[in-house]
Amino acid sequence: MGRLVLNSRGLNTKIGCKQISKKISDDDIFKKSMFIISYPPYGVDDIIVNNAVKIMGFQKENLYLSADGVPKGIITDYVYVTEGNTFEVLKYMRDNLFIDYIKVLMKNENSTYIGSSAGAIIAGTDIMLARDFDSNFVGMIDFTALELFDGTIIPHYEPENLQMYIQNTERHILNRYSKVLSVSNDDVVVIIDGEVIA
Repeated sequence: MGRLVLNSRGLNTKIGCKQISKKISDDDIFKKSMFIISYPPYGVDDIIVNNAVKIMGFQKENLYLSADGVPKGIITDYVYVTEGNTFEVLKYMRDNLFIDYIKVLMKNENSTYIGSSAGAIIAGTDIMLARDFDSNFVGMIDFTALELFDGTIIPHYEPENLQMYIQNTERHILNRYSKVLSVSNDDVVVIIDGEVIA
């Protein structure tokens, strides 16, 4: 299983790009490829590509946008899943068959999943807790997510906010997860083989 790099700020922000770049520290990033999953109505593809090139060091020709579908015959080194409404983003991923691609990609231990905000939640077991933060505009009833780790993560939360949230959430809901994590706007969580290492 590849590594997970989860934060609250997206690659459409300079701060988010810098945060993630520090955690991936890939000297050969200019040779690496990335599949960028960005919900088209948000209109941020150009910003993400520009930041990935100028801040992170990717070559533009090695970036593949979800608007063009799954990269054909290519297993990218990185996959990025955008921030936004968790339900809309996950539905978009399901509708366009991105879930299977990511699961194949993440079987490679050298692959990296980058998830920002909604993309961070989607990396976990399910998106049940997203109902407390996002509106389920799409009427989703199957909340299963990517299951890249046995738990869930709440973005934009400081550790003290997480403790308060846990205290106010019914135990049977929390028992669904082996880990309930948070990531503040200033931090990045890195998970390798199910273990949080940063």
